[in-house]
Amino acid sequence: MTAFVSMHQDVWSRYSGGSGAPAWTLELAGFDLTALEETGAAYIGGVKVPGVEVDRGRWPTGYQKLACSTMNTLFWAGEIFAPKVLVERNGEKVHVQKFLQDAYLDCYDWLVKGLNGLEGIVGFEIMNEPHTGYIGLPSMHQFDYNTDLHLNDVRYPTLVPYWKRSFPMPTSLSTRNMRNLNGRKVWRADGPTAGQCIWESHGVWGYDKVKKEGVVLKEAYFTRRPSDGEPINWYTDFWYPFVTRWAKRVRNIAGEDKIVFAEGIPNEFCPRSWTPDKRPANMVFAPHWYDLNALFAKAFSRLSINVQGLSRGLPVWKAFYWGHKSARENYALQLRTIVEEGYKSLGENPVLIGETGIPMDMNEKEAFSSRNFEWQERMMDALLTGLERALVGFTLWNYNPDNVDSHGDYWNGENFSWFSKQEYLERRKEKAGFQLPLDQSNEKLDEGGRILHAVVRPYAAKVAGIPLRQDYEMNTGVWEFDWANPSHESRSSNSAVSVAKPPLSHVPIRARETEIFVPLFLSKGRKLIVTYSSSKDKQAECDWTYDASRQTLFVVPEDKTPGAVHRLKVEFDTPLERRFEYSYNMDFLTFAYPLQDQQLLATGSSTSKPAAKRKSDASIDADDDDYAPASKPAAKKPRAPKAKAVVDPHAQAKQLVQAIVTNPNGFTVPSDQAAMRTQLFLIAQYASALSVGDAAGAAGTRIVKALSEDELEAAATKLARAALSQIKKQMAWKPSCKGGSAKWMYQGVAPDPAVFQRLMQLSEPAKYKATKITLEQLYDILDTNYIETSIRYGSLRITSPNINVKWNKDSGEFSFSGTYGL
Repeated sequence: MTAFVSMHQDVWSRYSGGSGAPAWTLELAGFDLTALEETGAAYIGGVKVPGVEVDRGRWPTGYQKLACSTMNTLFWAGEIFAPKVLVERNGEKVHVQKFLQDAYLDCYDWLVKGLNGLEGIVGFEIMNEPHTGYIGLPSMHQFDYNTDLHLNDVRYPTLVPYWKRSFPMPTSLSTRNMRNLNGRKVWRADGPTAGQCIWESHGVWGYDKVKKEGVVLKEAYFTRRPSDGEPINWYTDFWYPFVTRWAKRVRNIAGEDKIVFAEGIPNEFCPRSWTPDKRPANMVFAPHWYDLNALFAKAFSRLSINVQGLSRGLPVWKAFYWGHKSARENYALQLRTIVEEGYKSLGENPVLIGETGIPMDMNEKEAFSSRNFEWQERMMDALLTGLERALVGFTLWNYNPDNVDSHGDYWNGENFSWFSKQEYLERRKEKAGFQLPLDQSNEKLDEGGRILHAVVRPYAAKVAGIPLRQDYEMNTGVWEFDWANPSHESRSSNSAVSVAKPPLSHVPIRARETEIFVPLFLSKGRKLIVTYSSSKDKQAECDWTYDASRQTLFVVPEDKTPGAVHRLKVEFDTPLERRFEYSYNMDFLTFAYPLQDQQLLATGSSTSKPAAKRKSDASIDADDDDYAPASKPAAKKPRAPKAKAVVDPHAQAKQLVQAIVTNPNGFTVPSDQAAMRTQLFLIAQYASALSVGDAAGAAGTRIVKALSEDELEAAATKLARAALSQIKKQMAWKPSCKGGSAKWMYQGVAPDPAVFQRLMQLSEPAKYKATKITLEQLYDILDTNYIETSIRYGSLRITSPNINVKWNKDSGEFSFSGTYGL
């Protein structure tokens, strides 16, 4: 076994809600450890009682809270942004940044010395998931909601946002709660700033005693050097120099042959600025990847979502992947993109997925009671298939010998371990202290393992050539692998970076034997069948032998032709037991949970009766331990119904639905993914039209359909919800917000005038093309008590007392517009 050692941290320290740095580092900066939670400077609910999950998926919000953000800022750039923070070391005053970095490197030196000489240690990783703190934050009023979950400390009683879970965005603003009612300070009087907030002492913000609220004084403080106004960049100014400094110290102790591992900011692609002169030699780029939607929801079913694409502007409906085969494709696409972005930045530099895994407690922990881990197997298979197709190595998070169902991995409610101590003890029934023989053929070594049929798979361990393709089907045990002999052709400088088509130019290969790991877990009691072919010589064969004791298949091809592609297929005479069934019919038309639970359609929600709210669907307050319900919306005024003809453009979708209904077990399913997506999108549009009455942009036969009272109300409610959601999304911070003059506009379609009449609460059809309504009327129309969005230390609200309304009865287009700001 070989390993690389990573210095792990999350949210800076266990004392600020994560793991990593000791408590004294927070005290060094002046924090009062006993006040971190009360003031909202940290969320520590998931680490106070190990393994007890107070609020699902909440711990990452700690990165944006005062304690973690401040410590990371001080560690990386304290000398620039907090020059006043000096601490004592050996009788002299030094800056806190120097103190913290020197302590970290000294600690790492001690670690490397302790492990030096161990043959199994191939290298070291500098730090798990580094974070920038406040560095580079463009506005003190708003985080990047694509990557950050909110907020931080309040020294004075302060009204802070209360966020609830939503879809497709993970959270949305619900209401606001008062925090720090007792006005407790998180800064110690004996700290380096004598009890004053570090950022207040540097003039970043101040407290208005008249208005009794914090006021930002330096809007873009963390984007430029305060000394000269020059722009800063976390990577080039802080991360790259520190990685180089760290790597030099590691190799001074362990030797130049040790590999060093480093990643970038989580969920970001490898920066183009990481050029060879800015990174140590023999470095492996080791980014992390998780299905963030599944992690945040702790759920997995037949729908998976490309969160990577959504965060970069991909339309929602294109981000949906239906069924198990599509989940594999979804994960493979995201992982391949990460790898190829690494190659684009680093060149032909090794890339390793440094951490990935799945939550074992998904789907309301149902598997812990049923002991049926099918959905965990499905998700793990999709993940590992994606990694295999991306041709990238990885480390699987995690193996925890203490894992039990009730407490998981004993940290922030996480339960990722594919080994369960509880499972092991239930199966072993052996006395404590029993030692197992470590021979690889001992099946008892697998006891305690969960979803091993998905985890234990063949892979190419050593390749005498250049890997091109790898694929494994866990339901049959068939494994396929393609690799190429290096060619003498030089790579074109403008050739595209591709996992599937890597450059075949390579240093001379000194071995011809390829080694494949074929586990006894699969091969025991089965005959191995190996099929080989070569692209250059159709008659070529290969010599192969399988050593079961080493679980290794040795392959030596005859064809030595430069550029020749070898194709290997490994299967078993008795195929593996099928773990789960999947087909396009089942995967597209059946779901593990009700459709409305996940709001699967991009253009409309389910028309079926909503399921009862689950405990796990509780709202999230990013700064409060207590759940506070949103204020009850005001009752809507009754609207007079009116029937009207509507346009029905969904003839093709209706034909698809009819074909499915009349022949559910034999209707034609496209084999092409693009055609399948097109059909699914047509059905989604039709489903939306049934619930909303939406016929925007349609052409064709007009079908008379008198809308019932309930249908009118449902259609108007749908339009109101869409308008409210889109108006809030437009209310982002911009300089004109300071004067309350930032503009917003919502444009919608109500093709049936009766629906618009019901929406606007009119007693007769609208006769105007343009009019004005009061802000209070807009609130009533949209069925809400307020419209505001949260920004740092404040909120944005609609500032125009009157709202402009435009209506085109011919096309059904309408709009609301006004202004917003502080």
